[in-house]
Amino acid sequence: MSMENELRCVVFSAHSARVTTIPNTLKALQAQVKGPIEVLERKGKIVFLCNEEGRLKNMGTNPYFCGIVGPVVAVSSNGEEFASLCDAEIEWIKERIIRE
Repeated sequence: MSMENELRCVVFSAHSARVTTIPNTLKALQAQVKGPIEVLERKGKIVFLCNEEGRLKNMGTNPYFCGIVGPVVAVSSNGEEFASLCDAEIEWIKERIIRE
């Protein structure tokens, strides 16, 4: 199985939540969370990533996640690798987290 070149993900910032596509690289994921990545939580195949140093860097509160600071990125997982979110996963996120 080959790694996807791009990831369709949801990025939750202090001001918005948006579906976007980013390169499937550690560097691109770190750019989205503004530093080293920590796996925050897993919900089925959905993985939520945040900045593991967010509190040390005094990042602002993320309005979508109670007690979490800094940006959060939601991606899917196909086992050992990150994968693009499918339409159903994005809908689940919209209904339960973004509350659109």
